[in-house]
Order: sequence, then C-alpha cells, then structure tokens
Amino acid sequence: YSEYWHHLKRGRVTHSFEKALQYAPRTFLKNSRYAENARRYLQLFPADNVHFIIFERFIRDTQSVVDEVCDFLVLPESVDTKSVETRRNTARVPHFPGIQRVLNRLFQQTVRDRGSRHLPHGTQRPTGWVSRAIASLEIRLRVLNLKAEKPPPMKDETRAFLERYFAQENRGISDLIGIDVSQYWSYT
Repeated sequence: YSEYWHHLKRGRVTHSFEKALQYAPRTFLKNSRYAENARRYLQLFPADNVHFIIFERFIRDTQSVVDEVCDFLVLPESVDTKSVETRRNTARVPHFPGIQRVLNRLFQQTVRDRGSRHLPHGTQRPTGWVSRAIASLEIRLRVLNLKAEKPPPMKDETRAFLERYFAQENRGISDLIGIDVSQYWSYT
C-alpha cells in the first residue's frame, strides 16, 4: 500500500490501488513475498552468512537490532544510535488522489522521460522550451496536490485479500529465517 502511494505521488500510477493490484500485481506484490525472496538469498549464500532483520522490530528496538548486526558482522563495537543524527521522511500523499491519477495519465511521457535519463543511453532532459515548460508544469501541479500526512486507510476487503494472499505466499517464513514473525505480522 505504501509503495502504491509512492508510485502515485511520483506519477507512475494511473489507477486506484485495487485496479493497480489487478493490472500490475507483480509491481505491488512481488517485493512483499518475503519467503520467496529469502529462499533466493539462502540458495546463493550459506545461512550463517545471512542476517534477517524485521523492519517493525528495527523501528521498535533500533539499538538492539544495530547491536545484533554489529555482532553478526564481527565489528569491534556497536554504534550508539542515540548519537546518530536521523531524518525521517514525512509521508506526502495527494489531496485529491483522483486528480493525481488524471495528472499521471496526462504526463505519462514526461514521467517516463524523467526516469529514463538515469539509465545508460536514456533520454536526456527535455531541451526545447516547450518540453521544459511541460515538465515544469507537471512537477508544479504534482507538488500543489501533495499534503504531508498518511494515506487514507486501506479498504477492509482489500486488506482481507492481501492478508490471505501474503499468509499463503509467506507461509513457513518463520522457520526459513529463524524469527517468529507472528508477533509482527498478524496474517502469518
């Protein structure tokens, strides 16, 4: 759900969350198939060379997790997380998601061009004044429609579907990674 809102904000989504799941399931479901991804790592590396971290635990008990990582990496000492300057990204979501999806449709090519310039031999930044004006307009309209707050709650039926889906896809993950994930993820 968070990834969907990120893509919507950046201009990469033109449908509602439910339609995005329907039309592009790999985009929004693949990264959360943790068991499949963990198996892939464990096929490539010996289990004692891999250290899994549950993000929810990292957020709740940062110092302990950092200490464990330092021990795993056999570092002489840990890092005092209280002495490290941190930044948190404030969630920004569209005031009007429907308007954002329309903007995303209108400016699809501009978004593609913006992303492709990071690739080798990608399209360069628009050079003509019309292209630059369109790109500037797209960014300004997008920013005007953003507000700093959390996304709206997910629809109950969508959450129920995703919980069933991920319970199936991530079955056995606790045994696989050696961490009881049921205390973090209610659907396991």
